[in-house]
Amino acid sequence: MYSFLRWFFGIPPRRLGTARPRTTTQKALDKQQRESLTAQIPGLLAQWEPILGVKAAQWRIRRMKTRWGSCNTRDKRIWLSLALADKPPRCLEYVLVHELVHLLEPSHNARFKSLMTQYLPDWKQRKKELQ
Repeated sequence: MYSFLRWFFGIPPRRLGTARPRTTTQKALDKQQRESLTAQIPGLLAQWEPILGVKAAQWRIRRMKTRWGSCNTRDKRIWLSLALADKPPRCLEYVLVHELVHLLEPSHNARFKSLMTQYLPDWKQRKKELQ
């Protein structure tokens, strides 16, 4: 229906990959969420990096549509989704540990799952909470 209305009124379709402009309210919410995560992440990193024996060179927060986090194993850079601010803190901890474990094992193979179970035994339940 929406595309019909756009056609009917002569509004050109949006190109794929172009983002809609964010409203002032959305920008304020993003800022609040970013501040919340920025306050929580350093403590979690300080707790988990010594346990796992890894060190993330850098971490960042960004708006992600399809992922909760990602890890560049070569640069040891971790990206976390801004949407994690709306989830319980245990979910943020799960995603952060998940990405840190990628510094030990880049793929999602049996070793990766074994490491996740070793360090965060309830990781499967936390993963379900994110869905």
